[in-house]
Amino acid sequence: MQLVRAGATVNACTTRFAQTPAHIAAFGGHPQCLIWLVQAGANINKQDYVGETPIHKAARSGSMDSISALVAHGAQIDYVIRIDLIFSSNPRKGEHSI
Repeated sequence: MQLVRAGATVNACTTRFAQTPAHIAAFGGHPQCLIWLVQAGANINKQDYVGETPIHKAARSGSMDSISALVAHGAQIDYVIRIDLIFSSNPRKGEHSI
């Protein structure tokens, strides 16, 4: 919070993976942080360098609380559905499609 008050942007991206604080909070399973970021103006639908949004990161880490917080604040779930369909139609060795 102090960084934002000092002028830092909540949508700043990392240089290597183009991830925002929302991506990092979602992957870390921090729903309260996500809510604060949204209230501070974070774009929760911003894609990183591989096209994943914070909801992808929350799903990857298994954080249902983060997924719920993101959906409640307007995260677009159609990105997740499209990517899930792609992966479920091309299962990797040892994985099963739905």
